[in-house]
Amino acid sequence: MFVFQNIGELKAKALAHADCHIIPEIVCRLRVEDDYQGLSPPLYEHEIVSESWLKQGQRLVLEQGAPLLQGEIVIRYYIISTTHTRQETEQIVEKKCTVQECLKFLMENSKLEGMTWHLRKTNWIGEPTDALDNEDETLENENIKNGDTLIVEEGRLPPKGFIRLSLWQTEANKQSSEGVLTWITSGIQGLLGSSSAETSEKTDNPEDSDSLEPVGDVEISQEASLYDLKLQISLLPQLADHVIPTPGFLRLQEVVNNQLTRVLRGMKRTVRQLKLISSTQLSVCVLRQEEELSPSAILLKLKRRIPGERSYYAEQEVIFEPSEGASPVSLRQFVAKVCEIPHDQLNVAKYFRAKCDWLVIKDAPKSQGKHKGGKKKIKINLRQSPFHLQDGDIIGVKDCQFDAEDKDDFSTPADDEGKDKLQREEEEKKRRRKEKQARRPEVPLSIHVDDFR
Repeated sequence: MFVFQNIGELKAKALAHADCHIIPEIVCRLRVEDDYQGLSPPLYEHEIVSESWLKQGQRLVLEQGAPLLQGEIVIRYYIISTTHTRQETEQIVEKKCTVQECLKFLMENSKLEGMTWHLRKTNWIGEPTDALDNEDETLENENIKNGDTLIVEEGRLPPKGFIRLSLWQTEANKQSSEGVLTWITSGIQGLLGSSSAETSEKTDNPEDSDSLEPVGDVEISQEASLYDLKLQISLLPQLADHVIPTPGFLRLQEVVNNQLTRVLRGMKRTVRQLKLISSTQLSVCVLRQEEELSPSAILLKLKRRIPGERSYYAEQEVIFEPSEGASPVSLRQFVAKVCEIPHDQLNVAKYFRAKCDWLVIKDAPKSQGKHKGGKKKIKINLRQSPFHLQDGDIIGVKDCQFDAEDKDDFSTPADDEGKDKLQREEEEKKRRRKEKQARRPEVPLSIHVDDFR
């Protein structure tokens, strides 16, 4: 059992133990390898073992490359432009270098030309976030840490205090009454033996991506209000064919992974308060009437199941505004009223796109009360786990009068294919990890870390 003071001593022992005397210590470094997160950034050799993130049983990888000095960090970066595909590269940079110096360095390494490039941060899963618009600030002051991923992005940065938003256009869905009449007519004709395709468009894919057409970009101050943003968008030449009497006739929604999510609300709230950034994409929908959603309202997409089939009628957009909280009871009562289905014959479920799965929303079960009065119903808030109900969610609707077989099954053939694809991807990841481990023979090394405090 070995006891090490710092990472440098640990590396020296690893070199000796692996019989790598022919490799100079100055041209190799240590990393931690994880089955799920892959290789971590190189470890600092001056770092005390007891103060590092090392844990018992972790795998250490010894690789060629200069070790990190105390004032350096490793950043990963990739390029976003019309002529580049995403390919991450690692680079050692100084913590104290400025954003402008870092950008110039990365551009030289990648042989990029021109003056319209800028750097952008990413979040923990690598998605674009804030642009680094203060070119004279250091990476350290911008909170860029060892192992962070940056984006070298093509395009001019908006002026300081402004952001650039990408806009997409979508059409408003039919009004609720039209959708209900279609469903009722289709159900009656289905009972009479007519084809459902004759009365309503149907789909076996509950996750039909929203039809989005690019509108362009808009630059706006972070201190501007939502009203100002809608007004500026309403005056764009791309929307000249639409009649927009007031900004209230526009609905703005965030677009995430080609899906419509949060509706922007609160006309007096500023762009900063709405937490919009330059990487935000917005959908613009021109409405038939003014709309001002309250904080408690939820914009949902209802998809009614076709009796006897694993498919759905075209979705119907509705605004669910519970007066006493978003509970299973209030949602079921709302859907029953909108769809004109008896409450006791109704079944609803939320669709989870990432898992290609449905979660049935049932009335809250009763729990045994500790005091007199018998059982009490457990309070469930659909905005919280496990449902996390929010704008843009798909709600499946079943009328069990005509679809009594397996009431809780909302799946479609597209869901089956999606789950199979997810399973294949997971198996492929496991296979690659095993192959990677097999190519790199491991040297057993037991590390004991004393408490140096």
